[in-house]
Amino acid sequence: MTTSARMTALLAAVVLLIGTARSDDPKTPKLPAATAKVEITDLLRNRISLEKFEGTFSDAIKMLQEKYGLPLVLDPSLATGDNEPLEKKPIKLPKLTDVPTDAVLRLVCDQVNGMFLVEPGHIRLVSSTIGLLESGVWVIKKPDAALGDDPATEESPLPVDQRPKYQPAIFRAIVSASYKNKSVSEIVEDIAESTGANVILAPQVAEKARQAISVRFNNTPVEVAVRTLCEMTDLGVIEDTNVLIVTTKERATEVATARAKAEETKRNTSVAWRVAHTPVGYGPGLNPPQAANPQPNVADELARLKEQNEQLKKQLDEIQKLLKK
Repeated sequence: MTTSARMTALLAAVVLLIGTARSDDPKTPKLPAATAKVEITDLLRNRISLEKFEGTFSDAIKMLQEKYGLPLVLDPSLATGDNEPLEKKPIKLPKLTDVPTDAVLRLVCDQVNGMFLVEPGHIRLVSSTIGLLESGVWVIKKPDAALGDDPATEESPLPVDQRPKYQPAIFRAIVSASYKNKSVSEIVEDIAESTGANVILAPQVAEKARQAISVRFNNTPVEVAVRTLCEMTDLGVIEDTNVLIVTTKERATEVATARAKAEETKRNTSVAWRVAHTPVGYGPGLNPPQAANPQPNVADELARLKEQNEQLKKQLDEIQKLLKK
């Protein structure tokens, strides 16, 4: 090896050693791998310690964003309900030690009558009303025409044109994606991850969900997309508040039948109660002007009055006899 070649090899070795030393330097921050993915739920499970905090809502949000990396987004529905600007709303937190991040965030939201919802890639802060509706905790009971309910009696905190916007994600979120030779389990996982909707596979269909299919959705509600997948693969789906469970067709039919029977029993019980508590001549659930109120039979009414008069006459005779004694 020539002198020039030796010098080149030595220089390369020195550069390699310097690079290795720098990469091991504890002062040099290590960037996460490009494929690393931080789950929102993992951030919320992290435990933090916090000194006593007093400031505005804006200060609290900024602290949670910068210090703990929470991707917070404020929804227009969030408001204090008074004349004070939301960002200036005072927030107080006691000293906290080793407390889950979601508990701290909940303490902040409670002080502005708000809630937080986990969305794909971020956490959305909403009003309590919207949070309860979207999560399915608060279900607005619709009037039942079969029971004689008046449609005008429906109580909802939202105008009719805004209600679809704040349904649970299984009805509100939209799927726009193309899948080619993908398994049902892969498609379901992608739909759940991209929309934030709760779509899960039951263990009973794990093997069947491995079959590959090709399908394309454009602006399709999650609930419709999942039912389409089930129809294509001879599976069934169970809807439970804000969750879609992909299961066997037999299990889905069994649950649907049981729910229909329970609903029928509930309705019959309600009808029986209304009949028992409705005045004679009125139909269950109907207001007096709307009810069928037949005219009384004149002959029967006269006979009833005559009998009543006879009883009163007898009582009067007994009283007079007692007074003469």
